[in-house]
Amino acid sequence: MLAQQPWNINIHYDALLDSKVPPGTRRVLDVGCGDGFLAARLADRVPDVTAMDLDAPVLQRARSRFADAPIRWVHDDIMTAELSNAGFDAVVSNAALHHVEDTRRCCDGSPRW
Repeated sequence: MLAQQPWNINIHYDALLDSKVPPGTRRVLDVGCGDGFLAARLADRVPDVTAMDLDAPVLQRARSRFADAPIRWVHDDIMTAELSNAGFDAVVSNAALHHVEDTRRCCDGSPRW
């Protein structure tokens, strides 16, 4: 029930992001998952959800809030995390990219995208 969820403006955009993940998607990465609302929503229909955040207390809050959800919670930095062979079908992020210092560069200084 909506009244039981804490107020969080980013929850408004979760439905939009969820709608952009194609049906039949098997593996999703949620970058900067924060409180975990998007990851939990995706876990309702995607069998393998990885949710990553650099903020340990926020990640722990997400783990606690969605303890029964089949989500792999990862405490790491997206710019240095070992994900090169992970093979995600989709990568989503809601209100996190402004926390990344330089999205054009990865840890070794070479262009990432």
